[in-house]
Amino acid sequence: MISDIKTNLIKSFDKSNTTPCTLAPSTLRTPISESTFAVSFSWAVRASLFTVSSFTSVSLQPPLILVCLDNRISGLQAFKDSGKFGVSVLADGQNDLSTLFAKKDTERPADLYFTGATGVPLIKGALVTLECETQAIHEAGDHQIFVGEVRAAEVGTAKDGKAALMYFRGKYGALG
Repeated sequence: MISDIKTNLIKSFDKSNTTPCTLAPSTLRTPISESTFAVSFSWAVRASLFTVSSFTSVSLQPPLILVCLDNRISGLQAFKDSGKFGVSVLADGQNDLSTLFAKKDTERPADLYFTGATGVPLIKGALVTLECETQAIHEAGDHQIFVGEVRAAEVGTAKDGKAALMYFRGKYGALG
């Protein structure tokens, strides 16, 4: 399964192309919904990174994904205003990052992330990274649903055979 993601992302993303990337249908259909994800954006001179458990593909054409953010997170308005965000699929062994980014108002050291092609921060050592332009924001109870169009995608440690970090029933594990 992870090798399918890796192969499809490599085939589908052309770095010289500035239009939305075209992903093979199997890339966004791959069931990685139980993995742990870090969502990020930049505002002013500060990077903001959050751990989320709600991430899914929405559409293949155009390639759309969604993430859900709690209304209580600090920086929510700045996230809305940024117009773009990154998704980093965390790899097995990145439990400490998942825990760090789940904590409110903790320091996010700059050596943990890099700046992607669209200017969003992405987690070093992530399995896969996606850079998205916000297409819609929907209120849903105590959360906001952000729909993003994938503008750039990179295979990270998945190409090295790393497994996805899982979080289930209060414990971390690996998939892959």
